[in-house]
Parts: sequence; structure tokens; C-alpha cells
Amino acid sequence: MIEKILLNNALNEWPDSNSISKLVGLNNGEGGNITPGNILSNQQIAKDSFLVGDGGMSYAAIKSLGRKGGDGEKSVLLVSRYNSNQRNDFCGMLGRMFALRGHAAAGLAVYMCDVVCVTAYNAFKFSHSDASMRCGKCTYNGDNYIAVQLGSSAYFNIFFTGFYSGNCVFLNVLESEITWIG
Repeated sequence: MIEKILLNNALNEWPDSNSISKLVGLNNGEGGNITPGNILSNQQIAKDSFLVGDGGMSYAAIKSLGRKGGDGEKSVLLVSRYNSNQRNDFCGMLGRMFALRGHAAAGLAVYMCDVVCVTAYNAFKFSHSDASMRCGKCTYNGDNYIAVQLGSSAYFNIFFTGFYSGNCVFLNVLESEITWIG
């Protein structure tokens, strides 16, 4: 018989008990250690399952991408580097992003959007379900990146669920520090 536990109970008891280790389904049902910061995250998918390059492919049920900073300034999530002078292996992300903040001193900021931000060979694919966002190519510190604009609300936590390549950098920078291409 499988013991059922509530995820909230397990996280409330972490790290004082082994509740987290009771969660199964990772590593082909063998279980595995997870933390509240990356619940069921970074699950590597076998290389022969996808035609992807050196970075491999992972799936995240919930992946923390950190906190968006900038006191009301627009910021951008740099997803992956790419080389504009050659064909590239697959890099990027395909899934859903969440932004959450709710604090008595800071107000409410919540959104969710589907996003495709990928490149492979010599092609790019960008789409998103939020008309106020921008996805595309940019330069940052002399390097080329594919990126997703995060908006101008200050200080919220960013989470992701979906597929992403192992060569993703997920670096959050101010939009004033990048130059959009095209």
C-alpha cells in the first residue's frame, strides 16, 4: 500500500523530517531528494528521447527562476546564448511561467503565461500568451541571447513549468542593459 502525504504537510515539516523523501515519482519511481525551492525540478530526459544538442533536455514540474528585481523597471529573463555565425543546437524553453508577489508593503503582482523561446539549427521560434510581453533575440555584454521580457512590476518570484534545454542560463537583467535584435 502506498502511503499518501499532503505536499503542504511535507514542506512544512522539511527539513526536520524525512517527509520530502517520501515523495515518489522521481528517478523512474525510485524517489529522490527534493527541496521546497525546486519541487520535482530539473528532471533530465534521456538524450535519445529528443533530437537536441549537447545541453540535453530537462522537464521541470516547478522550477524557481529566482526573483525579478528592478524597482518598477522592466527586466528580461535571458534564456540561452546562441551563436549568430553558425548553426546552433536546440536551446531554450517551452512551457508556462508564473510570477507571484503579495505582501502588505508591496502590493499584489500575479501573472501566468505560456511561452516558447527557442532556437535550433539557424531558426528561432518565439511566442507567448501575454500580449504585453516580448520574446526574441537580444545582446547582453557582447553575447547573443534569446530572451523573455518580464514586465515592470518590482520584485516578484518567477517560476516555470515545462521543457528546457540544459544550456539555459535563466539570467534576470534589467531591460536597459540589453539591446533587442529585430
